[in-house]
Amino acid sequence: MNGVSRHFSYANVMSTLAVFLGLAGGSVAIAAIPDDNSVDSAKVIDDSLKSVDLMNGEAVKSTDVMDDEIRAADIAPDGVTGSEIATGAVKSSDVDDDTIVSADIAPDGVTQSEIANDAVGAPQIITGAVRSDEIATDAVGASEIAASGVGSSEIATDSVHQSELAPSSVGSTEILNGSITGTDIGAGQVDASQIGDDAIYRVESTGTTFEDVDSARNGDYGIGSDSVSCSDNRGSGELISGGANWANTTAKGDEQFISEIRLNMTTETVTVVGGLDNGSQGGESFRTLKAIAVCLSY
Repeated sequence: MNGVSRHFSYANVMSTLAVFLGLAGGSVAIAAIPDDNSVDSAKVIDDSLKSVDLMNGEAVKSTDVMDDEIRAADIAPDGVTGSEIATGAVKSSDVDDDTIVSADIAPDGVTQSEIANDAVGAPQIITGAVRSDEIATDAVGASEIAASGVGSSEIATDSVHQSELAPSSVGSTEILNGSITGTDIGAGQVDASQIGDDAIYRVESTGTTFEDVDSARNGDYGIGSDSVSCSDNRGSGELISGGANWANTTAKGDEQFISEIRLNMTTETVTVVGGLDNGSQGGESFRTLKAIAVCLSY
């Protein structure tokens, strides 16, 4: 009898496999190994994927995630940084109310386009926080200023011009007492309708008296001066003009003169200088030099 052949034929292999399957009762199936990209959602057991199963930076892309499926419970603490969020992806509805604080806002992060109309009121502004360089040109109108909201301390020197004042916006109550001087009033700007009753008044000094008592002193002139202020006998006022006067008109022939009239607009005072011939009348004659101030009452 010839020896067993060293080579297996097709018939040998198939008969052996049939015997094996028969012994196993026909219940064995050969599982197919999936190709790449062949695992879909139906083949994955719920809650079975963990962080270690996913490749860092490669496994999950936007196209792999269904819309509105990622929730807070799916994200680890501090798991989302700026690089993971697309530009314009976060909307108002995605942010909890009152959760954005100062530390979340970059310097200069809030511009005019982010602020709604009428959104900034007095409670939102810290005292002394708004400077001139924060205010755009022509940005502040009457509607932005609260009643009695602007005081003297808020207005820089020489910053308010005629163009900034609305018609009939400045009345007596808005002007600080004694703050308007002649330099603030344009030439020809005040007429009778702007001047109140008794607004302009005249103040006369008590005077300096010269005595003519000796005819032998004819040609011997005495020189004197006198002053008066707008505040004398009438409270306070602003000096408009001034003059001088010699009193005692009953005496005749006296030789007198007024050499100087000085107006001091700082002290609202008029000072006059004059002289009298001490002997022109031959005695017993008096002349009084008086200073006169014309004033505008405050």
